[in-house]
Amino acid sequence: MIALYLISFLIASIYHLNKHFFKFWNDLKIKQIEPTFFVGNAGKLFSMKYSIGDFIEEIYNNNKSERFIGVYLSYRPVLFVNDPELAQQILISDFNIFHDRPTPDKSAKNYPIMKNLFVQKGKKWRDLRVKISPAFSSAKLRSMFPIMRDCGQLLQKYISHKISNDETIFEFKDLCARFTVDNILSVAFGVENNCIDENENIFYKIISSVFAPTLRNGILGILIFFTPELFTKLKISPTTKEVDQFINKLVNETVEYREKNNIQRKDFLQLLIELKNQGYMSADKNICKNDELNIMINDDGVEEDVQKLTIDELIAQAYIFLSAGFETSSSTMAYAIFELARNKEAQVKAQKEIEKVMQEAETGEISYDLLNEMKYVDCCIDETLRKYPIGSWLIRENSKDYEIPGTRSVLPKGTAVFIPSIGIQRDPDIYDDPLTFKPERFLNSTNGSAKVKGATFLAFGLGNRSCVAARMGKLQSKLGIVMLLSKFSFELDDKSLETEELINHPKSLVLAPLKPVMIKVKQLEPSFLFGNAGKIFTMTTSFGDYFEDIYNKTKSERFMGAYLSYSPILIVNDPELIQNIMISDFTTFHDRPTPGDAAENYPLVGNLFNLRGQKWRDLRIKLSPTFTSGKLKVMFPIMRDCGKVLQTYVEKQIKSGQTVFEFKDLCARFTINNISSVAFGVENDCINDPDNVFRKMGLKLFEPSLRNGIINSIAFLTPKLFTILKIPPFPADLEQFIYSLVTETVEYREKNNFQRNDFMQLMIQLKNQGYVSADKDANDDENEWKNEKREIKKMTIDEMAAQAFVFFGAGFETSSSTMSFSLFELARNKDIQKKVQEEIDEVMKKTGSDEFTYDLLNEMKYLDCVVDETLRKYPILAALFRVGTKDYSIPNSNLVLPKDTPVYMPIIGIQRDPEIFEDPMAFKPERFLDSPTGGAKVKGAVYVPFGTGSRNCIGARLGKLQTKLGLATVLAKFNFELKDKSLEKGELKYNPKSFVLTPITPVMMKVTLR
Repeated sequence: MIALYLISFLIASIYHLNKHFFKFWNDLKIKQIEPTFFVGNAGKLFSMKYSIGDFIEEIYNNNKSERFIGVYLSYRPVLFVNDPELAQQILISDFNIFHDRPTPDKSAKNYPIMKNLFVQKGKKWRDLRVKISPAFSSAKLRSMFPIMRDCGQLLQKYISHKISNDETIFEFKDLCARFTVDNILSVAFGVENNCIDENENIFYKIISSVFAPTLRNGILGILIFFTPELFTKLKISPTTKEVDQFINKLVNETVEYREKNNIQRKDFLQLLIELKNQGYMSADKNICKNDELNIMINDDGVEEDVQKLTIDELIAQAYIFLSAGFETSSSTMAYAIFELARNKEAQVKAQKEIEKVMQEAETGEISYDLLNEMKYVDCCIDETLRKYPIGSWLIRENSKDYEIPGTRSVLPKGTAVFIPSIGIQRDPDIYDDPLTFKPERFLNSTNGSAKVKGATFLAFGLGNRSCVAARMGKLQSKLGIVMLLSKFSFELDDKSLETEELINHPKSLVLAPLKPVMIKVKQLEPSFLFGNAGKIFTMTTSFGDYFEDIYNKTKSERFMGAYLSYSPILIVNDPELIQNIMISDFTTFHDRPTPGDAAENYPLVGNLFNLRGQKWRDLRIKLSPTFTSGKLKVMFPIMRDCGKVLQTYVEKQIKSGQTVFEFKDLCARFTINNISSVAFGVENDCINDPDNVFRKMGLKLFEPSLRNGIINSIAFLTPKLFTILKIPPFPADLEQFIYSLVTETVEYREKNNFQRNDFMQLMIQLKNQGYVSADKDANDDENEWKNEKREIKKMTIDEMAAQAFVFFGAGFETSSSTMSFSLFELARNKDIQKKVQEEIDEVMKKTGSDEFTYDLLNEMKYLDCVVDETLRKYPILAALFRVGTKDYSIPNSNLVLPKDTPVYMPIIGIQRDPEIFEDPMAFKPERFLDSPTGGAKVKGAVYVPFGTGSRNCIGARLGKLQTKLGLATVLAKFNFELKDKSLEKGELKYNPKSFVLTPITPVMMKVTLR
C-alpha cells in the first residue's frame, strides 16, 4: 500500500512539475508548441536521430504562419522567431538588448578556452570584439592572401598528381577540410603543415575531431547550445584533453618562439600577440573608437583603458578561429562543389568567368583584387550559404525585459531567442524554388531576391554580432573554389544525387551530409611540353588507355579542348556530332591530320591512309574497285589455302604434344601468309617458318618497341613536327624490302605476261592503264565513287610501293589482333565458343565437305556477331582523327573551329561506355544479331571500328573476311581455353609502346582437338 502511495505521489509531483515548467509561454500569452514530458519539444533532437538542421527547419515549417512561437528544449523555454522583419529588429534595431548569445560563458572559469569571442557576453564580448575586428579588415586579408594562395596551389597539385595516377574520385568534404586546415594553420600560426598530402597528419586529426559527427560531440553540441545552464552546472569539458593540450602547446610555443627570436609574420597569431603585448593592433589603435559597437554597453564617451589580451584569452581566440574557421569554410566549399557538379551550366559559367578574369593576371597567378572581380563565383558561394547555412540557426538572449513589437507580450530578461535561418532561407514563400541551386539570385541582390523584407539571408548572422571573420571565411572558400574550378571539372559519382537532396548527419552540430559525397574530377589542363599527352609521349600508357581515359573524364561534354604537346586538338565525345563530322560534313573533314607531306622524302608515307585532299581522292577512286565483293570472291580460294595451312600446323603441333600457343603471334603469321599470297602472289608459309622474312618485316613495323613508340607518337600526335624533323618513318631494310618486293614482282609478271587474281595484279592495271579493267565504266554497285568524274592518271611505282606497304602492314596487324582478341574472349566464354562451333558445323553440313566457300562463310551470322563484338570491345585503332579544311561552326553551339584544327574521336571510350552499351565490358555477341550498331542506346556514330563515311577503311571487307575465315578455320577443328585462369575475369592491360591495341604480356591458350 505504501508503495502505491509513493508511486501516486511521484506521478502527481511529476505532473505538477511539468505543468509548472511548461506554463511559461501560456503565462505570457504566447502560443506554444505542446511539450512532452522531460524533453519538451526536443525529443527528436535529444535522441540524435534527427539533425539539428532538420529539427530547426521542421519547427519553422510547421509554425511559419506565426511571427514567433514558444518552444521548450527540455524545460528550457526558447522563443522561435519566424518573421524576418522581427528577426531584423532583434539583430539590428534592438541590438542593445540582444547583444548576447545564450551560451555557457560562466564555464570559462573552469575551462579558459570558453573565453572566446563566440561565447562571451556583455562588456567582455564588446572589449574582445573591438580588439579583434581589425584583424579581419580588407588590408589585413590582402596581406595574408599570398599565404592562402600557396595552400590553394598545394591543393591543385595534390589533385593533379592523383589524377595522373588514375585516381579521379574524391570525397571533397575531407579534401576541402584539409585545405582549410592547412590554410588556417598557415594564416593563423605560420605553420607549414601540408595535411593535404598526409592522411595521418596530427594537426588535421586533432582539429577535425572538434566537429566530427560523434556521439560525444553530438551530446556536447546539444548541451552547449540548447541547455547551456546544465552544461555549466555539470562542469563538462567543451573539448577533449587531446585538443586542449594541442591548442595550448601550439599557441604557447609559437608565441614564446616569436617573442624570444623577435620574429614577426603577417598572420592572425601575430595580431593576437600585439593585443597581448600592447592591447591593440599596430596601425589600428583608433580604428574602433567611433565604431558602431560603441552604441552598446556603458558608452559614456569616456576613453577606456586599453586592456591587454591575457594568454588564456589569446589561446581561446586562436581555438575558435582555428576550429570554426576550418569547418565552416570547408563545408561551404564542399557543398558548393556538390551543387556545381550537379548543375553543369553554373559550373561552366563560373569557369568561364574565372578564365576571363585570369587573362588579366600579369604573373599568371591569382591575386586578391582579381578574386574580388569574380562576381558570379561570389553568387555561387552566397547561393550555397543560402541553401546550406552551416549554422542552421542564430541565437540571442535579451539583457532586459523586451516588449515584442506589435504585441503586448513582454519577453522576460534572459530568455533565449532562436532565429531559424535554415527554414527562412529554404522557404518557398520567401525564395522562389528554394531547393534549386540558382546563383543568379544574387547577381543584383544582396539578399538573393527574397520576396519579403527583413532578415532573409543570414549565413553569417546580421548586425554587430555577426561573424567577425565573415570576410576571411568567404575569402578562403572563394579562393579554394576558384583554384579548383580553374584546373578541374566536377561531376557526381552517384547519379541519383543529381535529383535527390542530401540527408543531414544527426550527430553533427553544423550542417553535414550523413554519407560521404563522392565527386569525379577530370583534368584537361596541359602540362609543360607534353600538353595533355604526357603519358603517351613518355610511353607510360597505351594509346587505347589514353583515349579511353580522356573520354571517361570528359564524356559529359559533347566536345573538349586538349593539347598534344603544343598542338591544340578537339576531343569529340558526342556520337551524333561525330556522325556529322564523318558523314554530313565530310566535305570539310575529308583529311586526316597525318604527315602526308613527308612523302616527298619518304615515298612509302604517300599511301592512302596518309594522303590528303585531291591526292587522296584520286587514289581512293583508283583503289576502291579492288575491294568489291566480286574481287574478294575471286581471291577467296587463295585465302582458304592459307587457312588450311594454319589448321594443319596447329593439329600437327597438338599431336606432337604441344597444346599451349601464343595466338597473337600465330594469328599474325596466318594473316601475313594470307596478305603476301593475296597481295603479292608469294607462297610464303611463315606459319611453319617463324623466321620467314615477311614475318620479320611485319614485326619491325608493329612490334611494341621504343623506336616504334616514339615514331608513332610523333607521326600521329604531332605530324607537323614529324615532317619538319624529316624523321625516317620506317627502318631502311623494311623500306628496301617493300620496294624490292613490288619492283621484282611487277618486273617478273610483265616480263612473263603472268597474271594472278590478287591485289598486285590490280595495281599493275592501275600502273599501266589508270583503272581496274572490270571497273572502267564504274558499273559495280559497291564502288561508291562510280559517278565521280576524273582524269585517268596512271599509278607510279612509288605509289604502288606505298599502297603495297600499307596493305601489307595494316592488313596483317588489324586482322590478326581481331582474331586473337576474339579467341581470348571465346576461351573465357565457353558457351559462346560452343555456339559458334555449332553454327560452323551446321553450315558446313550443307556441303558434306570440310572446305569453306565465300558464300558459306557469309551464312555464319553468329560468327559475324562475334567479330563485331570483338571490334566493339577491342577497336584496333582507339581513336578516329580528322582535320578541318576550313573553319567549322560546331552544330548546336556558338563555337567556330578554326581551319586545320585536328579532331580526335575516342571510339574506344564510346564503344565501352555503359550509357551507350549495356554492360560494355561483358562479351555479348548477341548485341549484333538484330542490330548493326550492337543495340546502342543512343544515336550517331556509336560503332565505328572501321570508321564511317567516305574515308572509312577501304579494306574493311577484306579485313573482316580474313578474320572470319581464320576464326572459322580454327574453331571448326579446335577448342580453346585460357592457360592463365586469372584472365577469365580480369581485363587485359595494353602495351604503351604499341600504336594499336596490343596486350602487354602474351596471352597463352590451351588448344585441344574437338
